[in-house]
Amino acid sequence: MRASEISAYCVDELLKSTKRPLLVGVVGDSGSGKSHFSDLIAKELDKQSHDYTKLDHDEFLRPRSDRAPLKNKIYKEGEHAGKTHWEILENWSRLDEYEKALKDLSGGNTASYKPYERSTGNISKKSKTVQPADIVLVDTSFNAEMMDFLIQIDADVDMIIRRKLSRDMDLRRPNEIIEMQNKVQSYHWNRTRPQTANIIIDNSDLRQPLVVYPLGEERGEIPLNLNDYEAVLFDLDGTIINSMPFHLAGWLKFARRHGVDLTSSKFQNELSGLTTAETLKLLLNREITKSELELLHTERHNHYWEEMQHHLYAIRGFENALSIIKEAGLKTALVTNGSKKSRDKVLSALGIDSTFDSVIGPEDVQKPKPDPEGFLSAAEILGVEPKKCLVFEDSKFGIQAGNAAGMTTVGILTTHSDDQLKEADMLINHFDELKIIA
Repeated sequence: MRASEISAYCVDELLKSTKRPLLVGVVGDSGSGKSHFSDLIAKELDKQSHDYTKLDHDEFLRPRSDRAPLKNKIYKEGEHAGKTHWEILENWSRLDEYEKALKDLSGGNTASYKPYERSTGNISKKSKTVQPADIVLVDTSFNAEMMDFLIQIDADVDMIIRRKLSRDMDLRRPNEIIEMQNKVQSYHWNRTRPQTANIIIDNSDLRQPLVVYPLGEERGEIPLNLNDYEAVLFDLDGTIINSMPFHLAGWLKFARRHGVDLTSSKFQNELSGLTTAETLKLLLNREITKSELELLHTERHNHYWEEMQHHLYAIRGFENALSIIKEAGLKTALVTNGSKKSRDKVLSALGIDSTFDSVIGPEDVQKPKPDPEGFLSAAEILGVEPKKCLVFEDSKFGIQAGNAAGMTTVGILTTHSDDQLKEADMLINHFDELKIIA
């Protein structure tokens, strides 16, 4: 899908909201492409003749001369202890003025302020007026919680730095570009990345941006009668947690460092759901020794966990669904192709490391998904017939494994489309779509 097609999709989705004025935030790390997508969405709103206005957070920067001295001030305590004031992006902006402008436009009022001029590095002496409109499009790194509709642009940090090195060389030296991105912008994004967004776009591959959430239409309430089952088996990544965008980013970074051509679509269509060992073998196009596998896995895991650890949360409705399942007396198991190192960290962080009656990982089976061995092993350990097991999965390999085991499968559309998971017995976007009967 081209960026222009994605922007049209974004407009279609945001217009489903009846709230007016509607604050639409386009958020992302500096250099992720949020300004580009904000411009594309504006063009699409123009094309469709919708009433909108734009607000750019960069117009609320402090003068360049005010920011330089921030390097000499150091936080002595608190969250940022040991860091300079320059490293905290909030100190770069006139946030009070920015928040006032947001509140004015959200209330249907005119916003007036003096914008920062990038050409001079100073604040303009003339005020700028932004008229209210039905849609307020905000290109921002701040105040995501004030937005009515969020479009999140994700991109690999290494890719961002490469973009900036080619784009900003006339403004800053290479070491300054890298320092600013790592110490300031990415540090800010890792602290403030929203936990939820209406649309998430992976823009690591400029040639092929990818909508990674959502992938399906809301389906309303879907009845699920637990009385038909004795056990519920869950996959982990993309099913219980929001990890697949971070897995994707980790694999893209790993592939680039090893000179392998990997795109988002290739990962989604060919590799998502496979074990680390299988993915490495396919990516590198050769057999991987046991000692080499351990080193490569550690490298790839570090790329993934570096991003994931700050943004770990369960898929919408999972905690409630799990609580109902446990209260109904059904047995539960985790059946995942993810490594023990990854899953132990994730389960511990979510506080569910002792929740499941059984945990089956790739180290416990001879043949991982799409082979049914993992699900069949879990059923045997739980003492439940396969036909009495319900499986929640987000990947086509997982659905194939569940079906092959003779179990009922529910496909969660966090990483694949309806068509890719069409073999599932039931499709949902998240657990809150289920009307669970116990």
